[in-house]
Amino acid sequence: MSITLRSKNNYCMGAMGPRLCIQTTTACNGKCFFCVGRYNTPSNTEVNKIIESTISLEEYPDVLLLGGESTLFPEDLIKIINGIAPYKRKITVNTNGYNLDCLLPVITKLDKVIVSVMGNKEVNNQIVGVTPELDKIKEFHKLNPKLKLRVNCVVNKKGIDSFDKMEEFAFQMKKLGFTSVKFSEMSTDDSEDPNFIDLQKLLEPYCDDVHQNDTLQEGCYLEPKSLEKRFGIKTILNLTCNLKTPIKQSQFQLLNYEQMHFDSIYISPDGSIHKRIVASQDLANDRGAC
Repeated sequence: MSITLRSKNNYCMGAMGPRLCIQTTTACNGKCFFCVGRYNTPSNTEVNKIIESTISLEEYPDVLLLGGESTLFPEDLIKIINGIAPYKRKITVNTNGYNLDCLLPVITKLDKVIVSVMGNKEVNNQIVGVTPELDKIKEFHKLNPKLKLRVNCVVNKKGIDSFDKMEEFAFQMKKLGFTSVKFSEMSTDDSEDPNFIDLQKLLEPYCDDVHQNDTLQEGCYLEPKSLEKRFGIKTILNLTCNLKTPIKQSQFQLLNYEQMHFDSIYISPDGSIHKRIVASQDLANDRGAC
């Protein structure tokens, strides 16, 4: 028996709405062991082709700029943003924070900046291997008061692995000037991965508004009001599913799920347009930046 997925709160099913994802490069200076791009192959960035392809997709007004790590090549990134900004409603940059300074000339053209941080400086250096320029966050907000500033953190046994650590991290990120924090479960191909933490189980003693259900049917994108009240900042949970993490298959495997991918379009570094991200071998994560 199979079902068709249409959960409005599931990332892969379009929780973010129609969106255009641009992979500006596959190169990255990070070393995250759980990264969806860890299998990336080398790419050449064709800036003009990326701009042309982006402008041609008029039905996609919202753009997410991904890597690799886009800020490794600031001239390319700035040219792409300047080239597409007149034609798009919202532009988001996803980064590990390595070179946030390069975004200053175009910060007023952005709707959101998402920075991946895995914990304090010591923990982040151990997991990511990069020291993010977090001192730029408040400066970004001064230059663009409407800018959304989100920090993404993947919960795992090598980093943030408890409710107390989540709370402390959220407080610190709010103090730095972030406007929201997202805690994500770790995608893993290993059915016995020792670093995986089930966020639903972890948060059950503290929250009564985090569902304990199949994320494919009930949705993987949650905004628990209990956590926002506790942490003092908008808090988002990105739960994984049994399509991306076999650890969860023992809980939710009664049905054979038929994936649907219709809300996101991807542009590769060479400017070509695809229905899925093609530079990575991580076929389970069709959104690329969950």
